[in-house]
Amino acid sequence: MEQTVTPPELFNDGFSNSSVGHCVTTVHPGISTTQAILVEILCTSFILCAACATWDPRCAHTTDSTAIRFGFSVVGVSPAASPYTGCSMNPARTFAPASWNGNWTDQRVSLIS
Repeated sequence: MEQTVTPPELFNDGFSNSSVGHCVTTVHPGISTTQAILVEILCTSFILCAACATWDPRCAHTTDSTAIRFGFSVVGVSPAASPYTGCSMNPARTFAPASWNGNWTDQRVSLIS
């Protein structure tokens, strides 16, 4: 489904010989910084809605699959936004890879969302 919606040129970071580290927030050259921030805000909103729905007290009787439901929401959102921004979803998730790889170029995108 993702491949039918996402243009093929967005499945990499836009460079044929990429040296971008893993898990680092990298804005694809085909989108602007504003669009990247909106993608990150949308992804974070989906994750927050999934967390609120999963931990809602009215669903207390269905605690056997809480982790699975929350995990599936993360797995569903990640491939959809990864071609555009790397799908940070949260600044804490990208802080360690950015410091490990020494790549702080697009870190501001994940900090704003």
